[in-house]
Amino acid sequence: MDKQLHWNTAYATRQEDGLTWFEDTPKQSLDLIQTYATPQDGVIDVGAGASRVVDGLIAAGYKDITLLDISATALDVTKTRLGADYATPTYLVTDITRWHPMRKFQVWHDRAMLHFLTDEMSKEAYFGSMSAALATGGYAILSTFAQEGPETCSGLTVQRYSSKFLFETVDLEIRDAFEAVQDIQYMHKTPSGNLQAFQTLVLRKK
Repeated sequence: MDKQLHWNTAYATRQEDGLTWFEDTPKQSLDLIQTYATPQDGVIDVGAGASRVVDGLIAAGYKDITLLDISATALDVTKTRLGADYATPTYLVTDITRWHPMRKFQVWHDRAMLHFLTDEMSKEAYFGSMSAALATGGYAILSTFAQEGPETCSGLTVQRYSSKFLFETVDLEIRDAFEAVQDIQYMHKTPSGNLQAFQTLVLRKK
């Protein structure tokens, strides 16, 4: 499957608020990022899509924001929505499993991208990039479908996690590099009114 074509098509053929993962106000993500990073810190939103996390960060005074996604179409939606603020973030159109970070960040935020990586090679590459991109003492905020969540999304099979299983998966790929500092279970309400079980795990890089 051509992953870039899949996601470009998803964003080109549906309105932003018609996507199941849409959040008008991504309160939990913003609260967590602001807990673990100051406005002077570098924040990367992985699998950013057309998420409104960046809008909230800009409104809160954050300037060092990087948006990474495989879909240029998704990031173009964000650029258009941001208007005069479109130049504030750095935009990276790339496959996270093939990306080699050239700098360090204080926070790595991923809401609902990691669970699309279902093979071991992709997971190993993802966590390798995450570790390389985070400064010592930096935080990874990882939100995925919980174990009782959907088995598929956007026509693709997903990997569901509990917070414990996710930590064990990270530790298996990058031994003793992170410690768990917070976990949250919550229900996401889709635009159509369906409920999806999510978990969020916050890790600190040692």
